Amino acid sequence: MKLSCFAIRMRAIRIGAALTGLTALLSVQPVAAVDLNVYVSTIQQYGAGSSAFYLGHTVLAHTIFSTLNAGGTYSAQCANAATLPVTGERALSTYSLGGNSLTVTVPANQPALANMTGWSQVSPGAILACNYRWTAFATEGGFSIGAGGITYPIGSGTERLGGTVDFTMFRQGTNGTGGGCSP
Repeated sequence: MKLSCFAIRMRAIRIGAALTGLTALLSVQPVAAVDLNVYVSTIQQYGAGSSAFYLGHTVLAHTIFSTLNAGGTYSAQCANAATLPVTGERALSTYSLGGNSLTVTVPANQPALANMTGWSQVSPGAILACNYRWTAFATEGGFSIGAGGITYPIGSGTERLGGTVDFTMFRQGTNGTGGGCSP
């Protein structure tokens, strides 16, 4: 049987359209609806020359799906061999039909006050460059639908954010001078 040029072109067009449709179906990205915002507290030393400082951040997460996990980590460190990093993490989960919102404070109590370990070994009058590194995440639950051996995930998205806040700490001199203002 001899095919006309027109019939061959029509078959090629149909095959091309089918391949284009299959490629589009396979390249579709999963649907995710997780939303993440972070608010970092004012990171600063408590008082003049104290080893204490304020730290923390708040993670706000939202999804239209029923399961949501959110939280974050932190590490505060000063550029001095005598001091050790102050670290922590916190995460929470929630389940509710019809969508979820979750607010997680990291650490749990805000405003948070921590002490810089090794502060007593810092030379009097020293001014230290310090930083607060934070991360935040939100992960939603989801499900998959499929037919004919092809599965399509819906939900199960994850958002991640992170950043660094620089701050300064100072240690007062032995006579109450140096390293900053006295109260």
